[in-house]
Amino acid sequence: MDFSIESNVKAYFIETLKDLGWQYLSEKECNELRQNDFNEPLLLAKLKEFLRTNYQLNDDELIIMINKLKAPITSLITANETITKLILLGEGLEQKGKPSRHINYIDYENPSKNSFIITEEFSLTNAKNEQKKSTRIDLVLFVNGIPLVSIELKNSCVGAAEAINQLLNHQHPDRIENFYKFIQLCVASCGTITKYGTTLTPSKFYNVFKDKSNDDSVKVLCNNILKPRNLLEFISDFIFFSKSKDKTNKIASRYQQYFGIKEVIKAIKDKHGGLVWHTQGSGKSYTMLMLVNILARLNSTAQKIIITDRIELDEQISATINGTANLDTLHHAKNTSHLNELLNDDGVGLITTTIFKFSDLKDIKNRTRFILIDEAHRSQNGELHMQMLDNLGENAYIIAFTGTPLLSKEKSSIAKYGGLLHTYNIGEAVEDGAIVPLLYENKMIELGLSNKEELEKRFDELTLGLSNEQKEQIKQKWAKIKKASYFNFKA
Repeated sequence: MDFSIESNVKAYFIETLKDLGWQYLSEKECNELRQNDFNEPLLLAKLKEFLRTNYQLNDDELIIMINKLKAPITSLITANETITKLILLGEGLEQKGKPSRHINYIDYENPSKNSFIITEEFSLTNAKNEQKKSTRIDLVLFVNGIPLVSIELKNSCVGAAEAINQLLNHQHPDRIENFYKFIQLCVASCGTITKYGTTLTPSKFYNVFKDKSNDDSVKVLCNNILKPRNLLEFISDFIFFSKSKDKTNKIASRYQQYFGIKEVIKAIKDKHGGLVWHTQGSGKSYTMLMLVNILARLNSTAQKIIITDRIELDEQISATINGTANLDTLHHAKNTSHLNELLNDDGVGLITTTIFKFSDLKDIKNRTRFILIDEAHRSQNGELHMQMLDNLGENAYIIAFTGTPLLSKEKSSIAKYGGLLHTYNIGEAVEDGAIVPLLYENKMIELGLSNKEELEKRFDELTLGLSNEQKEQIKQKWAKIKKASYFNFKA
C-alpha cells in the first residue's frame, strides 16, 4: 500500500482493526451517541447501554455513575490516574434505602460483554477556549463509550514524529485535556513506522512494538496490543503510574517486557521457573514490578519475594515499587530475623530482601511463593542459592533476571534456574535506542625510532624459534588491526 498518502494509512488502520473485532461507526453516528455535544468525550448512549444491561441501573443511578467520570481536572496526569483507577477497579454505588453495589465500567473477565467501537475524525472543543476551535482526532477507540486509545496519523513522507508532536499538542490545557484524561494509549503512525506511548509520554519515550514474526508496524501493534481482548489486558497489566517526590509518570510496557512477562507466566502455569536475560537498560525493575502485580492477581494468597545481592539494589527496587500503586503492601526485610517473621506471616504478600539474609532461617512455613531474583549470577548461584532453596521449600517458583553478559562458566545459571525463558540482547537494545552502542577505538602509540635495525633485532629475539612463515603471519596480523570496533554481545 502507498503510505505516502495519509488517507491510505488511515484506511489500513481501520480495516486492520475491523478484522480484529472493532465495530466501525461513522463520525455522524458517534456524534449522535454523544447527543452532538462537542465538549463531550464520552459516547454516553453506549456507556448507559452497558451499565443498564449489566447492572440494571435506573436513570438516577446512571447519572451518579457517569458523573464519577466527570470530575474536574486539576492536572491532566492526576485526572488520568483517577479515571484509570475507576475503569480498572470500578466504583461503589450507594443510595439511601438500598444496599451498596460495586459497578464496573468495563468487564475484563468477559470481554465479549463490552462494546468495542472505532471512529474517525472525532471532533472536540474545549469549553474553556473562548474561540471554540475544534480539535479533530484521526482515530479513536472506545470501550463501552469510554475513549481509551487516541491515534494520530501522517503520511510516510512526513513521518511518525510529527504525529507524536500532534498528540502532545492535543494534551495541552488549552486544547482537549478533558478527552485525554480517559486515554490509556496514544498511537502515532505513518504506516511504515508506528509508535505508542501513554498520557503525557515525552516524544523520546514513544516506542515501537516489535514482533519477530512480522515486520508490518501497523499489524504488529494492532495484533499484540489493540486487539480488543489484548487491549483490556494491556491496560490492566502493562501500564502503571510511577511516582517520585515531585512528579508522576504514566508508563507503558515495552515489547521485550511484554513478551518476557508472557513467557514467565506461561512457565509458571507449566509449574516451573526460568531465567530472563534482558540487557542493562531494558527496564528490568519495571518488568519485575509489572510481573508482581500480575502474579498477585493470578494467586492472591502466594507470597512474592524480590531478592537482590546488594543493599543498594535492594533499596533501589524497593523505592521503585513504593512509587507505584500496587495490589500488595511492600515489606522490606531489615535482617534475617525480620525476614523469618515475614515469611511466616500469612498476611504478608510482597517482600524485598537480599540473598544474604537466608543463611539462618528457621521453621519456614511451606506455602506457594514466587521468587524473583535480580542480577542472577555470581553471588546468587552458589551456596547462598542452595540455602535460599532449602529455606523456601518445594512450592517456590524461581524466576531469575540478569542483564550481565554470561561468561561460559556462568551459563550454568540457565539450567540452574530452569531454562532460558526470554532474551533481549545488547544489539536489540542499541537498535531500539534504549542504550548507546559501545565504540572502541584502538589507541595507536607513535614511537620515535632512531634505529630501525635495533627494532628488527628485538623482534627476532622475541620470535626466536618461529619459522619465517610464522613471523610473517604475526606481522600481517598486527597490520590488519582496525581503527574502530563495534561490540554486539548476544545471549
